[in-house]
Amino acid sequence: KIVDYLKFAREFNAQCPGFETDIHGLVEQADAKGKVRYYADCVKK
Repeated sequence: KIVDYLKFAREFNAQCPGFETDIHGLVEQADAKGKVRYYADCVKK
């Protein structure tokens, strides 16, 4: 499932700084406290 892959990427990026994954269409944004959140556009049918 795509959600499982996105969770894996989040954990991998947190554990391996400098080796972050690059997922086309995934946007990474840090909030005011420095917590990184990931966003992806979705198409609603």
